[in-house]
Amino acid sequence: MSDITDFQNFCETQAKHSTDGTRGLRLDAAIRCQHRAEVDGLVIALGQDEVQRIMAAAFAKHPYLTDNQFYESIQGRQALWQKRGQQAAQSTWDAVQYALRTDGLKALAANEQRLRDFSSRQLQDLIGSLSQAKAEEALLRALVEMLPDGPARTG
Repeated sequence: MSDITDFQNFCETQAKHSTDGTRGLRLDAAIRCQHRAEVDGLVIALGQDEVQRIMAAAFAKHPYLTDNQFYESIQGRQALWQKRGQQAAQSTWDAVQYALRTDGLKALAANEQRLRDFSSRQLQDLIGSLSQAKAEEALLRALVEMLPDGPARTG
């Protein structure tokens, strides 16, 4: 029973972190769930239909955002950031920069709370740093969209 609960939790985590409008991330998350079920022996123990039911239930709890929904959520966060003129601690900036450099777009949702503390200048510096590190274009676009004035401020 513990293996099933662990698998359900794993699938929910994968689903939650793949709702950002990037179809490739959603597919990769489903593939990771299927692979985990196979490695853990759940496909043999439960059958493929039950594994798929568990996966579907997890992904249904965290619906896929269309591109428009994703950018609307970013715009909502922008309003929050515009209200906040404070600056995050250097250690926070370093941690977010490392996470995004290491895990790319997948780490964006996990670092939302930290990013809310960033000033516009810190966000611009982060974009510049990740750009020099050859970060994913989708990640850079998402970060640019988070700037209070949008893409025009990066030039």
